[in-house]
Amino acid sequence: MKDVLGMINLMNEQDDLSTLTRNRCVGAVPFAGRYRMVDFALSNMSNSGIQRVMLLANDKADSLLEHVGDGHHWGLDTTAEGGVTVLPPSYLAKDVRGDLFHLYSHLDVLKNCTETYMLLAPSSVIYHMNFENMIDYHLGNDADITILYKHLMEMDRHAHIGHAYNLEMSDQGRVVRVTPTYHALPSLKPQNIDLDTMVIKRSLLIELIEQSMMLAVRGI
Repeated sequence: MKDVLGMINLMNEQDDLSTLTRNRCVGAVPFAGRYRMVDFALSNMSNSGIQRVMLLANDKADSLLEHVGDGHHWGLDTTAEGGVTVLPPSYLAKDVRGDLFHLYSHLDVLKNCTETYMLLAPSSVIYHMNFENMIDYHLGNDADITILYKHLMEMDRHAHIGHAYNLEMSDQGRVVRVTPTYHALPSLKPQNIDLDTMVIKRSLLIELIEQSMMLAVRGI
């Protein structure tokens, strides 16, 4: 998928791991000995044919960046266009909370990319996914944004999602309401838990970033 740019978001990770994240970001937390949490997102992207990945890094990402390197462990360095690009935290991103400001500080980088679509994924959510299916669904439905979610039933009511969002959808699969939820199922009612992963046109993302920052400057 040469026309899809992957981006792993290390900003605004829910830090509930106490001393494990005192000097590292959540994506750098070890998993099963040799692995790190971020490995799942990188493997999903690589196995889906995404060749170029950007890391939206935070100020505790040193050990993670050392672990990821140039992405050769995931085969991301096999082409001249591939590899891993790090977008370091800027003064603006540190000064104002939120990944929106971080993205805005690197807007020139996004504008200079050539990929038509972007796939944004977190570093702290563990799942196995072939993103080719998700992107095909996105293109087939001519959607502006396609969101990945997990439908949880009553049998999953003991699952612990942490800070997450429940998506209420129409019969056509459109998101009509988003509500925060800490546990996966505070009730026995089924929920659609947002996995913080989306497909969006790069040009649309840039447009939304610029519009949002304009509103922020105006104080709206």
